Amino acid sequence: MASENILEVSGVVKRFGRVTAVREVSLELPRHGSLGIVGESGSGKTTLANMIIGRLRPSSGTITVLGRDRSAPARSAAERRRRAREVQMVFQDPYSSLDPRYTAEQVIAEVLGIHRAELDRSARRDRVIELCDLVGLDTRQRTSRPGALSGGQMQRIAIARALAANPEVVILDEAVAALDVSIQAQILNLLTDIRVEFGTTFILISHDLAVVRHLTEDVVVMQSGQVIERGRTAEVLRDPQHPYTRQLRDSVPRPGWVPTHRADIPEPTSSIQVM
Repeated sequence: MASENILEVSGVVKRFGRVTAVREVSLELPRHGSLGIVGESGSGKTTLANMIIGRLRPSSGTITVLGRDRSAPARSAAERRRRAREVQMVFQDPYSSLDPRYTAEQVIAEVLGIHRAELDRSARRDRVIELCDLVGLDTRQRTSRPGALSGGQMQRIAIARALAANPEVVILDEAVAALDVSIQAQILNLLTDIRVEFGTTFILISHDLAVVRHLTEDVVVMQSGQVIERGRTAEVLRDPQHPYTRQLRDSVPRPGWVPTHRADIPEPTSSIQVM
C-alpha cells in the first residue's frame, strides 16, 4: 500500500431523493486505529457506515479500504467475499442480527465456511471454540440458540461472528447501546482486549460519549450529514470547539445533574472535510 491508512473516505455524498443524508464527508483511518463517529439520530453516521461496508453506494465521492476502491458495487461473488473479509459490522440489536434457528456454534461456523474455506471440519470446530472462548461464551452458551441467551451473550456471539472472517476493520454500530450498563462495561473491556491482542481497527458509531471515550483514540462529530468537528477523542471531549459538540458533551448526566431546556444549536452552514 502506498498509504498507511486502512480506510480513506473522500468527498462522500449520499442522497435519498431530495434528502442529502451525508454531505461531502472526508476522513482517514490508519491501520490499528480506532475512530468514533458521533452524532444524534439522523446525523448520517450509520448511513456513512453502510457505505463503508458496501450496503449503500455513495451518490458521489470515493471510499477505499486497503487501497482498493469500493465505491462501486462488487462485480463478483469473490469480490463480495473479499470485501466482507476486509470489513465486518456488529449491529445494535443482536436479536435481529442473529438467526434464531442457529446455535452460537452454528452461527460462527457458517461464517468460517464462507471465509475460511481452507479449514477442514476439525480445524473449523477448533476455531469456533477458540472464538467462543475469546468472547467469553461457555459450553452451554455455545450450544444454545439466541432465544435462550441474554442480550450481552448474544452480542458476544455477534462479535465472534464478525471476528470469524478475520476482518481488518470492525464497525460497531451502537453495539452496546441496548445493553445494561454493567454488560456494556464487559463488552467494552472485551473489545479493548481484542484490539490490543489482534491489532483490529475499530470504527465505533455512537451517540454515547462515555463509550466513545473508552474505546477510541480519534473522533469525528456529525450533524445533519456532515462533519462539524474532529480530532483526538480526549481533546475533543475535553475542549470541544463547536456548539453542537459542546451540547453533546454537556448532555451527559453527571452527579447532581438537573435537566434543562436544550439550547438552540446552529445548523452547519458549510461542509467540513476531515483529512
